[in-house]
Amino acid sequence: GPTATQTMYPFLVREWLNSQGYNCRVLLKSASGTTSAEHETFRKQGWHSSTLNKYSLGIYNLGINDAGGAVSSATFLANVTAFWNWWSKAYPNAPLIILGPTPLENNTTEAAAATYRSAVAAWVTSVNSPRLAFADPTALWDRAVTANYAGSDTPGSRVHYVDAPHALVAGLIQTTISSGNLWPAR
Repeated sequence: GPTATQTMYPFLVREWLNSQGYNCRVLLKSASGTTSAEHETFRKQGWHSSTLNKYSLGIYNLGINDAGGAVSSATFLANVTAFWNWWSKAYPNAPLIILGPTPLENNTTEAAAATYRSAVAAWVTSVNSPRLAFADPTALWDRAVTANYAGSDTPGSRVHYVDAPHALVAGLIQTTISSGNLWPAR
């Protein structure tokens, strides 16, 4: 979706954090097409552990591929919970933001993503940790506007958002950090 690395939300957030006095770098632990269950396997194998430094802030951004694969919200929530349980012990001073699945063009996958957002929002509230937050991107853009998605995506099932929505996601994360006092651990 994005036209260049620097227009992707992780790098926009990094630049914003740098402007706030945090010397940051981005570690992308992503693999195209993977689900939360696959990332649970990766986590158990140590792939999400930092071998160079301890993480100072995390953003968990999974769910789009789960929604496309009709994974139950209970399974998705179990994977999110397992990640938080590990994160909160491995990086006890580092905040974690759970970014809900971004708006999806397809009605069926969007309905699944909506159940994930709702379940995770309620779960985060129940955990009641000052180091855990949920960022809900539901209203960031109109999912019916095809210009918000990459032209290479399949019409009717677009998921890869372009530069303008990436900037909106970055803004949501920045607001979540500043309003929730979720600054990176030093």
